[in-house]
Amino acid sequence: YGQLQAADGQVLHYSLMKPPGFDASKRYPVLVQVYGGPGVQTVTRRWHRGSFDEYLAQQGYLVFQLDNRGSSRRERSFTDVIYRNLGQHEVDDQLRGIDWLRGQKFVDGGKIAVFGGSYGGFMTLRLLAAAPDKIAAGVAHAAPVDWALYDTHYTERYLGLPQQDSKAYQQSAVLPYLKTLRSSSLLITHGMADDNVLFSNATALMQALNNQGTLYELLTYPGERHGIRSPGNQLHWYRSIQDFLARRLKLAAP
Repeated sequence: YGQLQAADGQVLHYSLMKPPGFDASKRYPVLVQVYGGPGVQTVTRRWHRGSFDEYLAQQGYLVFQLDNRGSSRRERSFTDVIYRNLGQHEVDDQLRGIDWLRGQKFVDGGKIAVFGGSYGGFMTLRLLAAAPDKIAAGVAHAAPVDWALYDTHYTERYLGLPQQDSKAYQQSAVLPYLKTLRSSSLLITHGMADDNVLFSNATALMQALNNQGTLYELLTYPGERHGIRSPGNQLHWYRSIQDFLARRLKLAAP
């Protein structure tokens, strides 16, 4: 566990899970696990038994998490900075974490990937677009790409009414930022029966990438909702993510 500093001087907490037998003289690939949205804190001093990040650490990855500004269980100056401007300060803070990682001798700076679901999927897309030179690959699950397509009870809390502040919705979306996303760097996954982040978000994302000629990979799960729940699909999902990361980061099979 450690601390970094945001651009405005506020403290950012991070965690770094290391592989068994970690050797500081070697250079490791990194998976940045991200959520980043309001109402959630990911960096906590507790065990995550049986989780995917532990499995990836066993496969030789460093697994990094950082609670950016806007995350939960902090003072108002920390949580309110994202009001009517989603995806800017959160991305800036996560990039500070990535820059810190790239400065560590035990990190392979060319093998950093990002993975997140829901708001974390939104963050993955915005990060891939913001720093294609620093992030080699990303997995975005059930990502909202246009907040006008999401539940009003959530969105209007943070962005206000679209009729009153359309600019907030535009600058907080994903689609306007996709031009800088590198081909073959993205895996999109989505449950086709998602009743939270509707599948129309995935189709809008796919169409935008198709129109600009950006290559990507896609996994859709019939019958699955916001999370991938059935054991068979869940195992397939995690194995597919591991395979994608290994191919994009050019890692040898474990």
